[in-house]
Amino acid sequence: MKTLRPTLVSAFVPALALVPPASRLMLITVETGRVLELRRLVARACGNRLSFMRMQPIDHATRMQVWLRVAEPGVQKIVDAVTRALPSAQLGRVVPA
Repeated sequence: MKTLRPTLVSAFVPALALVPPASRLMLITVETGRVLELRRLVARACGNRLSFMRMQPIDHATRMQVWLRVAEPGVQKIVDAVTRALPSAQLGRVVPA
């Protein structure tokens, strides 16, 4: 009787469970005076799913563009929180990071 050896794929199946969810890059534009509120919303909505936040002033610093890199489960939570609390915010594209 022939003994079966574990295949390469079956040896790595437990490791695949540790792969983090896909990250997304989001762009949100807000008025400069609302940036702190946006930061708080994002921190509450996704917590440790946020990888980075980059801010850049635009339109003579009357508005700020905010880029967020977020793990997939946090994207919808951020969209919901921002549309409820900051209706004047402009949500840009969400693309794979």
